[in-house]
Amino acid sequence: LQTRQGDLANIKPMLSNQWAWLYGMMAGSDHRPTNSAFARFNDLAAELDGHLAELRSVFTADVAAFNALVGSRGGGPVIVPRMRETVTSEGGSGGN
Repeated sequence: LQTRQGDLANIKPMLSNQWAWLYGMMAGSDHRPTNSAFARFNDLAAELDGHLAELRSVFTADVAAFNALVGSRGGGPVIVPRMRETVTSEGGSGGN
């Protein structure tokens, strides 16, 4: 993606920005969130769940393979801190 400097209209919003926008819309209202706000929340939560699953895979498989390779050459392992518990779009616990 090539854009001119300052041309933000051509850049896809990052997931964190979309969460911040949704939070601002909901926190700035005295009323119950709309059905479309709930739908957007579920969409963003599903996207986030996918990214978290990919991250867990990297931490378990890829880091383990890297540590085996580095260890075979006398290096020390990469130590990944335990992930905090997360709430999935279904409302359950999604962490390790």
